[in-house]
Amino acid sequence: MKEFKIDDKTFRRINLPILVDDDLWLGQLDTFNNESIEEKIGECRKLLKQEEELEKQQRTYLKEKKLLMEKILGWSDEVNQNDDVKAERKLEKARERVLELNTLLDDLQFELEMIPKEVTQLNEALFHETIFLIYTYITSGKERVGELDVEIQDLRKQLGEHYAEKFDIENRVESVYKYLHQTLGKDETNHLDETFLENKEDGREK
Repeated sequence: MKEFKIDDKTFRRINLPILVDDDLWLGQLDTFNNESIEEKIGECRKLLKQEEELEKQQRTYLKEKKLLMEKILGWSDEVNQNDDVKAERKLEKARERVLELNTLLDDLQFELEMIPKEVTQLNEALFHETIFLIYTYITSGKERVGELDVEIQDLRKQLGEHYAEKFDIENRVESVYKYLHQTLGKDETNHLDETFLENKEDGREK
C-alpha cells in the first residue's frame, strides 16, 4: 500500500462516521471489499458489541447500587434508632456489596473509555485502506474503460463493414433477380422460384 496519511485535523473536519454503521460507505463496499476489509469490519463490530454489553452491565450495576443505597439509609436509621442487630448485619452486607459494585463500575468505566479509542483507531485504519482501494479501483477502472473503448471502436468498424456488405449483397440479389424477371418474364421466373427457392416472399428468398 502506498504511504499516505489523513491527519487528525481532517478527521475532525469531516466528522468521520463509524464506517460499519454508515449506509453511504456500506453502499460502496462491493466495489472495493477484500479479506483485509472484512477482517477490520469484524473487529470493529466485535468492539461495538462489547461496548453495548458493557453499557448494559453498567446500567445493571448502577441500578443495583441505587437500590442498595436506599436500603442502607433505611437500615442505618433502624440501627441508630433501635440498635437492630439484624438490620446491622444487612447494612454491613449491603456496604460490602456497594464496595464491590464500585470496583466493578470502575473497571467497566475504564473499559468503556478504552473501547471508543480502539474503535476510532480501527475506523481510521479502515478508512485509510478504503481510500487506497478506491484509488486502485479508479486506476484499474480507467484502464479497463480505455480497453473497452478500443474494443467498442473495433466492433463499430466491424459493424459498419458488415452493414456495407449486407447492403451490397441485397442490392446485387435485387439486381440479378430483376434481370431474370426482365429476361424470362414473371411466370417463368416464379416457376423457377419454386424449384430453387425453398422460402419465397414476393418472389424472393427470405
